[in-house]
Amino acid sequence: DSNVVPVGVELTPDGQYALISVENRSDLYALDLVNHSIRIVELTGDPSDMAVVDSTDTTVFVFGNGSAVDVLEHTLFDIETYTLDEPMTDISKGEDFAILYNTNGYHDCYFLDLVEGDLVEYRLQNPAVSVHLAPTEDFAIALTRPESGYGGDAIDAMPGMEIIDLINEKNSTFVLEGQGVGVAYSSDETSLHALLLQEGAEYVYKYNLYTGEQQIIDLSAPPVSIGSMPDGNFYITHDNGSGLVSFLNPDSGELTEVAGFGTLGILDPIQLFEEEE
Repeated sequence: DSNVVPVGVELTPDGQYALISVENRSDLYALDLVNHSIRIVELTGDPSDMAVVDSTDTTVFVFGNGSAVDVLEHTLFDIETYTLDEPMTDISKGEDFAILYNTNGYHDCYFLDLVEGDLVEYRLQNPAVSVHLAPTEDFAIALTRPESGYGGDAIDAMPGMEIIDLINEKNSTFVLEGQGVGVAYSSDETSLHALLLQEGAEYVYKYNLYTGEQQIIDLSAPPVSIGSMPDGNFYITHDNGSGLVSFLNPDSGELTEVAGFGTLGILDPIQLFEEEE
């Protein structure tokens, strides 16, 4: 007997099956939660990432050690395999498609249409660190890292941002001041803005993906991460020992800071309960 170490679990859209991938094995275990049975499906290799796409009732698998992508349908558990030029390690999924990329030094990025079965290849200038799909699903942004010595191009030695136009099937390269550490999107009926954070850069880079308009929004400290809030505003965390969070209105560019909360109870004691007289 051999040990089975689960590394990934996903539920099918109907909730009937738990799909379990295991360490260093090409076996996929489909655990039937209704009939209490197990089906074993043979994949192309040891998956590095998997993603369930609800609208097509399929699961996509990529393999860091193999240049292929498997698409599993959940009715008969048949697999369709697509051959790639390079191995992929990660998946970013859309409504009915998947974006495949590699964070281990390769340059290819793929768009896989799960309805038509079409595969579009994009060649990135530098290796990807992460890929961020816009909520409108017509653009994606790849944050890339420097790659000294590759091709002898000065751009290769700089961190970058690649804007991938998924409609017109093209991508554009932007050189960054610092390594990209976060991307968020702000959209309405007529505009789509990317909000980019860079390591060590004390500003938010705002870019209109439809018009190319650019804006710099200054910060008071280097950013660490960015996230969205229900009211449409964004929060930005900072590398600041005393505690600092910024709140950004993407439409007006107004920035509100909350600072100093990391020192509460250190410089001045906090009274948790009122003392009885």
